[in-house]
Amino acid sequence: MPIKSKFHIGVVLALITGVIVSDEHNYLGDIFCQMTGRGLTSNEWPHAAKPCRASLLQQYPILAKSRAKKEFAKMCRSIKVTDQKERQELLINWLPDFQATFGLEDMLEVEALPPGSYERVGAFEATNRIIKPRRIEV
Repeated sequence: MPIKSKFHIGVVLALITGVIVSDEHNYLGDIFCQMTGRGLTSNEWPHAAKPCRASLLQQYPILAKSRAKKEFAKMCRSIKVTDQKERQELLINWLPDFQATFGLEDMLEVEALPPGSYERVGAFEATNRIIKPRRIEV
């Protein structure tokens, strides 16, 4: 039986969408750790995000449905605020309505990834994937 832990809906949505929608975003490292079975550095998160995102959408198919995606995208587009803090506050205030619309609890059970579905890369390789270093000619 897969190992499960509960995470705030805002953490799950942040991992799926890449947009911070709650004050709980500090737990992103914890959800990556739960899902991959390893403590990851933040520069390893982009590599882990793809299999984690796919697994979360499989666990919560309502979040993959076009209506939920459209609702989320509509909210993000409607925010005309350029101040990041104010934008985040608007998203946090919007989250309960989103939850009510789609029948989502505050805390969602999250399963670990199946064995073999995530292969860890080293911190150096993960960093190189993010910054895409160029060859220096001398």
